[in-house]
Amino acid sequence: MKVKASQKRIELRVFGLITMVMGLVVSSANAVSPPPPDGPPAPLLIGIAVSGPTVVNEESTAQYTCIGNYSDGTSAALAATWDVASASAAISASGLLSTGDISADQNATVTATYGGFTDAAEITIKYIEPELAGITITGLGMVSEETTAQYTCTASYSDGSSAVVTPSWSENSAYATISGSGLLSAGNVSADQSVTLSASFGGKTDVHVVTIKYIPLVLMDITISGRSSLDEETTAQYTCTASYSDGTSAVVAPSWSENASYATISGSGVLTAGDVGSDQSVTVSASYEGKSDTFAVTINHVLVLESLVIAGPDEIEENTTAQYVCTVRYTDGTSTEVNPVWSVDSANGSIDGSGLLTAGNIAADEQATLRASFEGQETTHALLIMAIGNQGVIPLSGFNGQTVLATLSNMVDQSVAVLGVQFEPEELVIEVESEGSDQWYWLELSELDEGAGTTNFLYGHWIWM
Repeated sequence: MKVKASQKRIELRVFGLITMVMGLVVSSANAVSPPPPDGPPAPLLIGIAVSGPTVVNEESTAQYTCIGNYSDGTSAALAATWDVASASAAISASGLLSTGDISADQNATVTATYGGFTDAAEITIKYIEPELAGITITGLGMVSEETTAQYTCTASYSDGSSAVVTPSWSENSAYATISGSGLLSAGNVSADQSVTLSASFGGKTDVHVVTIKYIPLVLMDITISGRSSLDEETTAQYTCTASYSDGTSAVVAPSWSENASYATISGSGVLTAGDVGSDQSVTVSASYEGKSDTFAVTINHVLVLESLVIAGPDEIEENTTAQYVCTVRYTDGTSTEVNPVWSVDSANGSIDGSGLLTAGNIAADEQATLRASFEGQETTHALLIMAIGNQGVIPLSGFNGQTVLATLSNMVDQSVAVLGVQFEPEELVIEVESEGSDQWYWLELSELDEGAGTTNFLYGHWIWM
């Protein structure tokens, strides 16, 4: 029986507290022997629990423990196997949780396993907004005058991160301006100048000292400008422009010179042309700080009109034409034919633009005056238009090699007068003996074939006389 009781006790330890109590009851009923000398059985583990914070800040650590709960009501920390379900956290074998950098709150699950038991704790990894620690301006420390440079502002945060930000920009110099985007524009300076740039952002400020560097201009070239020609005995102003390495230019005062005896140029660039007998070429030169330029100028010989002269007949018969020519005489003794504006003060005469005068039919001799106007001057020519009675002069042409018979028909009495036969006539003079008033006559020219005794009509013309 002792052996059985002992065997039942071992079995009862395996099946737990309740079974063991029942076993004891059975043993008591069966008068079991006293307990063994090694004391009561050890308490049994009935569960585990994860202990630690439910919220952990990003980029920090937190300690978690695994608490074992026993059958006798006691508990103790256990060396569990740890795991965390999150890409932004890790947990060590001792239960130390380490969180990483996150951009927003994240959920995670911390799990402990021990003695066949498992427990999990849902936690939040807390995103912590970094605090602005300071700002820094970066960019050139020296900028050439009349150029630009870009500056940036970088913010530093409490989490060790940094980012380029857009601050409020300002500067303290009349020699520069800075835009809202940080673009510094340096002006023109006559010596190096210091400028302090300032940036403000989120309550933080920074300054950056910049030197605006004076760049001495390099003279690249000079250029003369002015008139390429001028009349003799007149003046013209010439200027000299310097071009510099920065692309700018300015009018300068060079040393002036010229290479002709009929012109002089002053220190201010005024060229004075003398009297020349014909057009002359002059080279104007300028020198300035080692640079030089030349400029070709033509001095024009100016012909001064002295007088106008009309050449042509002083007398012309009625019903004829005469050619007149106008000649200009200049002060240098030269002369040339010109085309003036022609006019004649006779109601019985006219003159065209080429100077051809046409006299009409008149009853008596008539005095007329020709006028020619040219470049503000005018001259006249006295003319006598002569009356020749009932006579007409008919110019002829185109009858080369022909024998011509001329007849004149009186349209009043229908009489016909034979004016004669001419060979290759150039003009025909017709004179009518009549004391009456003028009337119409019909002039007819025919080719005469003396061998055959026949005529062929060539020309017909109405005449009023």
